[in-house]
Amino acid sequence: MDRTNPSTAIIRERTKSFGLGCSSVGVEYHTRCAEALINSLNCTTPRHAKITKTLLLKQIINLNLIADAFIVANKTSSLPMRRQLDYNLRVRQLLSIQRSKLHILIDNNEHFTNKLEKRTLLVSDKKIMLTIQNLIVSIIDSLKSLGVNSLTELIQGYNNSHVISLTSLQDKYRSSWKENHEQAFRCLVALLSSPPTQDITPDIARNIFKSSKFPTLPTLVTNHTPTQITYEPSSIPGLVTAFCETKKHNQPESR
Repeated sequence: MDRTNPSTAIIRERTKSFGLGCSSVGVEYHTRCAEALINSLNCTTPRHAKITKTLLLKQIINLNLIADAFIVANKTSSLPMRRQLDYNLRVRQLLSIQRSKLHILIDNNEHFTNKLEKRTLLVSDKKIMLTIQNLIVSIIDSLKSLGVNSLTELIQGYNNSHVISLTSLQDKYRSSWKENHEQAFRCLVALLSSPPTQDITPDIARNIFKSSKFPTLPTLVTNHTPTQITYEPSSIPGLVTAFCETKKHNQPESR
């Protein structure tokens, strides 16, 4: 709100002067959302805390699937995605924490808030733009959930010249392997095997994402063989450092 707006003045005025004593509507909203989620996660009733955590994770997974479907369907408006937030209260509360530059940390590791970068990028603008940043977030989130903690785990050969084969990665993480892990790995391979002089534009990022979801026959044939790296990993913004990003604290709380 504009500072000169009468309603804003009433909200920010001190309670002794018959105002609400709030710094702003936005601050009040984000504060209440953050308190509600943190209090529920830290609830002394184990059942309540467990249900809150389970519901939050389910809502994040569901929104991930919806977002991926919108991208594959070439949807350009973020309005349908933003409307989905109306039915996902816990995610809305989590977004308030993230947008306030806060983090939820448990046992010195960040939880929940690090799972929303993709959602934030897709709902923050009026148009859905699958940039290289969106693509990197999708890749890293999925591979980290699989157990891959370093890019070097996926590279082999003399001077790290090749990406390991899909089947070798599946064999290593067979017990926890899921479809989204395969898609993320295919995206990574497509990125690292792109022409070295090619800029990863939003259109190219979207095509890489779509092709990873519906691989062509030549792509399937190379599942058992390593792929040569033609695009230097360090030249892809955020790819190398994203594996190392962690935040610290011990109990579920926002900081």
